[in-house]
Amino acid sequence: IFQRRKKIMKTTKTTIPPPRGMYTRRNGGGAIIERSWFSGESILLAFFAVAWNSGVYSGLKDILHDSDWSTLLFFSAHIAAGIYMPFRVFTNWFNKSVITIGQGKLTVRHGPLPYKFGQQLDTRVIRNILTEKIDTDSETATTYTIKAVDKDRVEHHLDEVSCPEQARFLEQELL
Repeated sequence: IFQRRKKIMKTTKTTIPPPRGMYTRRNGGGAIIERSWFSGESILLAFFAVAWNSGVYSGLKDILHDSDWSTLLFFSAHIAAGIYMPFRVFTNWFNKSVITIGQGKLTVRHGPLPYKFGQQLDTRVIRNILTEKIDTDSETATTYTIKAVDKDRVEHHLDEVSCPEQARFLEQELL
């Protein structure tokens, strides 16, 4: 008679260290995860925004001098882009995402400049954390969206990162 023995294998969970720009603090029964939005792309975007707005200012000055209102209507999209780009530069330079887990809540805040996607969820209804890779037409512009799925299978957008290491780290910390 052969005796079967169960082989118990110890599995060790690989812990991903915080990537550059991310910090984690543990407190009591929870954690605070901070992610800086600053990246090398922020510097390039700042130079591009200055060049863009210089051209917009020059073009707008000529349009207003000539009182060419039909051209101003066409040019309004360029003006809107000129307003959006510095805002995006400032948010990339100064904003950070703060994800707080504790006291039965998962809270996501972005600031100090206002931005979308901040929310608060009850951790008892969260069933899963997903990372969705979003490819654009450009091969260089890939983003990763981190979502919480509740018991009703509703997806709640938590954060968006451009670095796969940050996405993996957030998923690890939130699971």
